Amino acid sequence: QQSGAAIVQMEDHIWAERAAAWRIPFLSLRVVLDAVDREVPEAAMRFPWRGPGPLDVLRVVAARPAQIPALIALGRVQSRARRALAAAQDAVLARCAAYPESG
Repeated sequence: QQSGAAIVQMEDHIWAERAAAWRIPFLSLRVVLDAVDREVPEAAMRFPWRGPGPLDVLRVVAARPAQIPALIALGRVQSRARRALAAAQDAVLARCAAYPESG
């Protein structure tokens, strides 16, 4: 709140510290799918790290079919986020290529 930041990313500090110790550049790109005012459907939260398989999704959705619209909306947000992340990655890599290390 003091910084005025809209998003706080706390997970990559270990990698940033390691990269600094090794004296190599570090950059983290991240997208956020779950806005503070959007409820994340249970089906999306049940398998956050490995991702659900088709049968996993069917089981969870069969138990609570009312979450289908929220899952569809989240899928759309995820698709846009993937495209944005890919575009940001391309822009960063192009910028890095423009400034090769001097020998």
